[in-house]
Amino acid sequence: MSKIFFEMTPTEANLNHLLNLIEFADYQIATGDCFVPGETKDKDMIHEINNLSADASHHLSKAIEKIIDILGLVMGDPKEELPEEIKVEQEKGHIFMHEVDCADAISHLQGAAVVSMGNIKFDGEDATEIIFKTKDGKSVELIHTMDALLCSGVHE
Repeated sequence: MSKIFFEMTPTEANLNHLLNLIEFADYQIATGDCFVPGETKDKDMIHEINNLSADASHHLSKAIEKIIDILGLVMGDPKEELPEEIKVEQEKGHIFMHEVDCADAISHLQGAAVVSMGNIKFDGEDATEIIFKTKDGKSVELIHTMDALLCSGVHE
């Protein structure tokens, strides 16, 4: 997906547009931006809306992954291969963090349970570490510093 819009074929442009729409829908549902505050006061209805929103966000995230795969095939983008030194470090059990935005983190952690939370030092500065257990039993580490939100790759 390294082409700009005007360099894309009609198929690539259509798939890219669909991807943007689904990402926007996932963001709206995952963050709750599509709901008007105070519109619903019934706690049972709010609970059901939260459950349905989490489920919808999960399915939208899966759709995003599949459309990205399709775009990669259509555009001929090879799958990104990790550098050898990172593969070696991962085999040693080291976890690499990458920066995420809140909406991305929220959509991938819908329905996950908090396993632990605490204050840590990260690169010499105060940070908060939260470890989640996803619905499929994997752990995800989230570190919030004053400047960034970092997320581990999902690991067992």
